[in-house]
Amino acid sequence: LSLDLTDRVAVEQSLKTIHETMGAIGGVIHCAGMVNKQNPAFIRKSLEEIGQVLEPKVEGLQTLLDLLQDEPLAFFTLFSSVSAAIPALAAGQADYAMANAFMDYFAEAHQDKCPIVSIQWPNWKETGLGEVRSTA
Repeated sequence: LSLDLTDRVAVEQSLKTIHETMGAIGGVIHCAGMVNKQNPAFIRKSLEEIGQVLEPKVEGLQTLLDLLQDEPLAFFTLFSSVSAAIPALAAGQADYAMANAFMDYFAEAHQDKCPIVSIQWPNWKETGLGEVRSTA
């Protein structure tokens, strides 16, 4: 299922449909991510542009945890990025690295609530995520 995780009503409606058609939710794979390719230099980004990159991994993650806390989850897997630990891999994309670092710390902080783990994937140069590029 792919949807805007910041739209809490849409997430609630989707979860209701899942419950009606398939039953309880046994696991979650959260692999949301966004970068701003039009304005890759962090120093030139507006707060709105930074917020758009953070939303799926920060607000979206919180929405999922809130709405799924009573589900019998066997796993709650987050797709983070090694850029969280090595920000140089996200040169110009500090907002993306920050969003991934949030996911890593979030997983650690909520391990007592559900079986949550954050996996730091290597760079995905095919998508431009985590690849060092010169913007000069």
